[in-house]
Amino acid sequence: MKKIVTVLMLLLLLVVAVGMFNQEVLQNSRDYMKDHSVFEAASQLIKKTKQGTITIENVDVMQEPVRAAEYVVVNESTDEEVALIVTDDNGIGTSKPIPFGKTYQVIQRSVAHPYQLHDEEVIIDLEEDYELKIENELLDYVKDVQYTDGSVEITESHIPVATLMQNPELPNGCEIVSLTAVLNYYGYDVSKTTMADDFLPKQPFARQNNKLYGANPYEAYAGEPRDRSGFFVYAPPILQAAEDFMSTVESSHKAVDVSGSTREELLEYLKQGIPVVTWMTLELDAPRVTYSWYFHETEEFFEAPVNLHATVLNGFIGEDKVHVMDPLKGQMVYSAENYFTSYDALGSHAMILVEDE
Repeated sequence: MKKIVTVLMLLLLLVVAVGMFNQEVLQNSRDYMKDHSVFEAASQLIKKTKQGTITIENVDVMQEPVRAAEYVVVNESTDEEVALIVTDDNGIGTSKPIPFGKTYQVIQRSVAHPYQLHDEEVIIDLEEDYELKIENELLDYVKDVQYTDGSVEITESHIPVATLMQNPELPNGCEIVSLTAVLNYYGYDVSKTTMADDFLPKQPFARQNNKLYGANPYEAYAGEPRDRSGFFVYAPPILQAAEDFMSTVESSHKAVDVSGSTREELLEYLKQGIPVVTWMTLELDAPRVTYSWYFHETEEFFEAPVNLHATVLNGFIGEDKVHVMDPLKGQMVYSAENYFTSYDALGSHAMILVEDE
């Protein structure tokens, strides 16, 4: 009997031992699966969060650094802007860390004057830190520059204002023809005769009590530009003609009277790509004041220069020469000193068209 009990006890202990062993194996198996899942999840997370940078070296055509250029990095699949890159004094800029395994577009959002915006598409599949070099062209009208202490100075410009001659239709219409040339440069499709006939304020001459009466040139053209007897007009009525015309079309510009501007200020407009209608004298001679009339409204006596002329100042070469679209002669290069001396002597009259913000 004792032997039977002993055998039974041994069998029971064996069953318990086997059960405990199986439980441990099961637990270990569960722990392994749990640890393995965490490992896999962690691996996937690391893969998803692994990041790198995009570095841009920005230069110009002379391989000089382009400073303060701004770029945005855009996720191609979501259109989300994920990073901003700004170049430093060495023309280098680096993005913040962004995820690998994505496709990004790099877009130059702004660049300093006098460079053209870089508009070529740059697409990057980011799998590791990426470096690229981007080159900016000079603006089309900028013909030469000088590098000084990290800055770029324009030393030659030529804004391509097309030649527009006043003859034969407008023998005394140099002012409205110069304005029309600038309007055409900005893309407005209008003729010189339309501007003269439909938009230029004009006032005819008249004789009364042995006195010649005519227009105040600050208010209207004196006479008729189609006639040999027509005289001239200063900047304000030319501005009025520009504004009246632009009110009839879809316009993005406004006219600005910049009379009184210094030589340096006019050159600065040219550096910004803005042609200037300027009043000077024929052959750049001294003004010849040999004609006169009385204003219609006020009877104020007015002495008029007979050699007044208007042109488009559209560029310069260093400090010595200027490019001019002369409606009597075409594209000309004049001595800067003589040109600005004539401009000043006649009263420093000038006007421009600028973007209407």
